[in-house]
Amino acid sequence: MTGTGAALFSALFVSLALVIGYLLGGRPPGVERMVGLATTQGNIEAAIVIASVNFVDSPQVEASIVIATLVGLPLLILVSGY
Repeated sequence: MTGTGAALFSALFVSLALVIGYLLGGRPPGVERMVGLATTQGNIEAAIVIASVNFVDSPQVEASIVIATLVGLPLLILVSGY
């Protein structure tokens, strides 16, 4: 995974998903933040199951999903207001 740019791409992907979810979140206060966070997290469990079934010989795919989750976590904590 070193040198593949997975962490950088994950950070860009999480940021883009957060902005899209925030912009489409609606008008009520706080809803846009909640929709942005929900859009960013997606369904990680389903992604890992699909990756493990379809890419049996490539554990790098599952590792990329976990990296995307871990890279996005600090950003989500900041956005959530903690």
